[in-house]
Amino acid sequence: MDGLSLASADLLERLRDAHREVFECMAEMERITEESAPDVQRYTAARLRISQASLKRRSLWQKARSHLEGRIGDSTDLKLLGSNDSELGFYSTNHISRWTVAAIQSDWTGYRDASRRMRRRMSDCIRTEQRLLYALLARRS
Repeated sequence: MDGLSLASADLLERLRDAHREVFECMAEMERITEESAPDVQRYTAARLRISQASLKRRSLWQKARSHLEGRIGDSTDLKLLGSNDSELGFYSTNHISRWTVAAIQSDWTGYRDASRRMRRRMSDCIRTEQRLLYALLARRS
């Protein structure tokens, strides 16, 4: 394999790991939000883990985009993935700003619903990355 192939294969492997980590964190938050009452320690720790995993995923997406743009240009798939990522970032920022600890404590039911919607958006974004980005990187491995 040449350097380009190794870079694509490495990015693909790291993205798969990052996606798996985000899904694991979301599953943990799902279990927490199924509880009838909020546990501040548990949900704040879970939110932090999701945020860290999402940041790692987003960083890898940016690296993959730069890597691919240098090889295939700004394709329709890359534009779609970029748009999805930007929308998710905006939605996530609004979610975190809206759902402070105080807001969660005072409206657990509302937070549970909002958290479910947030996880669905994250999942949709990752599934699109898996479908499009994995294929783009695999073709360059």
